[in-house]
Formats: sequence, structure tokens, C-alpha cells
Amino acid sequence: MFKKIAANKIYKNLFDGSWIDSSSRKTIKIYSPSTDELVGEVQGCSKEDVDKIFVNSKQNQKIWSEMPINERASILHKTASLLEANVDYLAEILQKEIAKDSDSAISEVKRTADFIRFTADEGKHLGGETISADSFPGFGKNKFSLVTRVPLGVVLAISPFNYPINLSASKIAPALMAGNSVVLKPPTQGSISALHLVEIFNSADFQKEYSIPLLEVGLK
Repeated sequence: MFKKIAANKIYKNLFDGSWIDSSSRKTIKIYSPSTDELVGEVQGCSKEDVDKIFVNSKQNQKIWSEMPINERASILHKTASLLEANVDYLAEILQKEIAKDSDSAISEVKRTADFIRFTADEGKHLGGETISADSFPGFGKNKFSLVTRVPLGVVLAISPFNYPINLSASKIAPALMAGNSVVLKPPTQGSISALHLVEIFNSADFQKEYSIPLLEVGLK
């Protein structure tokens, strides 16, 4: 499932549903805090890469926002199931990259799946409300105001290092459920774990209707 996100331990960036190399050709080496082992390298985006990511994300958001809420929820539920199916694999990456113990790493992945399901179910309640116009001076009961919720557009998510899977998903899932597109800038130490999470989202049919561009910055 995760074979296409890296080549020779050099991880790629997700753009328009595909894993690609950065035009900068610059990388950051990620070492395990507990063993000093090289876990892998992540690629730094050039300014041109960043510009393309945001333009693409803005275009895709228009498509994604038209998808019915129940279909968005269905895809998020599939994402949660894929997380649970890969819990041991993802927990091992967390242990290597940020030195979490086994129980904490497994707990993080399982909690993330639970959170995504909760987000999907709560998101089904997204809707508007009807307000009687007689609440306002000069109007009677024969008029109504309809209030609806609309997406913001493109959301930039910046996640911290201590829970790179859980705290990335806690930003991505609600934003997507509300009809926004997401650009994720993961933590440097924790980015490999976050990249695996993004591939989980990408594999849950997002690539058919929407891409989640992944943005890693930090190199000049």
C-alpha cells in the first residue's frame, strides 16, 4: 500500500493524487531519536512547488465541495478502516521516527481512527437553519431567513511532532468533512509518519474526486 510514497528511503510529496519528487531536489534526513538510525529523507518544496500545490488545491476544492455530505462521510469511514488495518505498521513507524513506546504508538493510531469516524458522523449534521423574519423589526411571519454553512476554501494544516498522525488527522478530517481542501505541512520530525497517514486518505478514494496536496517546507 505504501510502496509508491518513497524510493530508496526518499519520501515524495503528494500532488493531485500522485506521489512526485520536489523540483528543489533538496531533502531533510530524519534520524531515529532512540537509535540514530536513518529512518528516511523527506523532500523540501520549492516556491514553485508550493504555488502549484495551492492553485491545484483551490481548483479541487470546488469539485470536493459539491460532493454530498453522506459521500464525504463514507470516504472518511473508509479512511478510518484503512488506518485500523495498518495499525501495527504505522505504530512501528511512530516508534522509529519519534521514539514512542509500542503501546502509545498503537493507541495513537487507534484513537485517530475513532476520531475520523466521529468526525464523519458529526459532519452529517452539517446544515443550515430557518429563522422566522418576525424576529426583526418591520418583518412578519410571512418571511423567513435561511442560514447555510459553506466551506472556507483551502485550509493550511500545520501539525506538531508529538502526535504526527493523530494531530494531522484532527485537522485534515474536519476540514475535508466541511467541504474544504487541505494542504498539510507536517512536522519535520514526524513527517514520515504523517506521509503514511496522507496515503491512507489518498487510498480511500480521495484520488478519484479530490487530491490532498502534501507540503513539506524548511529547506532553502
